[in-house]
Order: sequence, then structure tokens, then C-alpha cells
Amino acid sequence: MVKNTSWKRVANKGMSELLALVLGIAITIAIGMTLYTFMPNYLSSMQQQQKIALVVQNVFSVNSSEAILTISIRNLGTKEIKGVNITILSPTNLYMELIAPNIGNAIARNSALEIDGLRLSPGHETILTIRLKGSDISIGSKAVITVSAMYVDGSMASASAQALIA
Repeated sequence: MVKNTSWKRVANKGMSELLALVLGIAITIAIGMTLYTFMPNYLSSMQQQQKIALVVQNVFSVNSSEAILTISIRNLGTKEIKGVNITILSPTNLYMELIAPNIGNAIARNSALEIDGLRLSPGHETILTIRLKGSDISIGSKAVITVSAMYVDGSMASASAQALIA
């Protein structure tokens, strides 16, 4: 009877500790480099938030029931703005009418003005002149304005500002 000693030797042999350590480090480095390559792009795209800046250039009273508001809106985001919604929080119950520029489709609703078709590329600014009509317009009263912008990808951004009526 012949004993199979070679099978016993193969079954007892394994990977050396040094080889296991080198393979483990190589696999860890490969995974780390893969994550380093793909994760920064993913994280930066997740962090790109759309923003706008709103500046009230001036608000002046024409008479006791009418004022002219001039605001500038700057697109600080990374995508194009396709429309804005301007709301006057104070004084309340004002009718708003877009005077200049003649852009898009402007719809006035209860102290709000919705402008569709306003194309504002990233980094660009537009100045809007709006006529306010109502009974609460008085010199020295505070005007509080909010602007919400709708981006082409469906995201939104908003900003607010206030000024005294001169």
C-alpha cells in the first residue's frame, strides 16, 4: 500500500503572511484610488447649489398710490434661470406691473409678479423696473421684497431684500 504524502503537503500549505500582507495593501490602494477618482466629481455635483443675489436699487414714491421699484437679480448658480417670481411682503395688497425690460410673460397676482421666459445665464445680472400701485404706499415705509428663481433643471433659489420708500 502506497501513502499519498503529496496530498498532505498541499493541504497544509497556504499563502505566506508576507504575500497576504502585500496583496491586502495592493487591494486597499486600488480601492482608494478608484474612490479618489470618482468621489470628488460626485461630491462637487451634489454641492452645486443654485443661488441668486437680489439688490434693491431704489424705491421711490410717485404719489400716494404709486411707486417705482428697481431691483437687480444676479444668477450665482451654475445653471440658467428660466423664470422668476417677485413678491412684495410689505406693504401688502399691491398691484405690480413690469415696466422694463420687456421680457417673457409677466403675470401679476396679489402682490406678486411672475415672469416666465426670463433667461439669465450663470454669472449674469438683469435689472427690472416695476410699478407698484396700492393705497399703502407712503414715503419712509419699508418695502420687503422676495424673489424666487426657477432654474432650467427644476431647482429653485430665493433671496429677499428690504428698502425704504423714498
